[in-house]
Amino acid sequence: MQLNKRERRLLLFALIIILPLLLGRYLILPYRQKGTALQEKLVQTRQQLTINSLIARDFQKYQRLLANKKAELADLSANFYRGEAGQVRLEVIKQLDRELKKNALAVKSKELELIERGEGALTRIRYQAELEGELRAVLNFLTELNQYQKYYRVQQLEIKGGDNYSRLAVLIIIEVISIEGDNDV
Repeated sequence: MQLNKRERRLLLFALIIILPLLLGRYLILPYRQKGTALQEKLVQTRQQLTINSLIARDFQKYQRLLANKKAELADLSANFYRGEAGQVRLEVIKQLDRELKKNALAVKSKELELIERGEGALTRIRYQAELEGELRAVLNFLTELNQYQKYYRVQQLEIKGGDNYSRLAVLIIIEVISIEGDNDV
């Protein structure tokens, strides 16, 4: 088969135009798309690496903060009685009565009441007593009570003197906060 001059020129012209298009379409374009995809993946990997390095850097900081908060919570929970409300009330009465007898204070009246159940398992208990005794006995009782200040909160204290102030009348209101559930009483 013989091609004339015009057909050869058309074939050459078609090859010059079609060959680069085919090379671009089937060789260059797929490699370029793969390169773009790899570049995007590289950018995403770098971003993830940056995020991970920030997390790793701050991890120890947050771990220390968490440990501090746990220690703070443990310190705070040491300020509460633990146990059932009835057991806590009984323990409060026993403890305070021991201190009153030890200091030879006469109890005119006493009252123990459950004020409220707070959020979660917190319970507030109020102990109110009218006492009578000598100044030294009252001071000793208050000193002993101060040793248990992490459990007892004195809400009100009224001291009135009698004749020559030899016997004092004392009204004291103490609040106790307990956590129900754990038996630690």
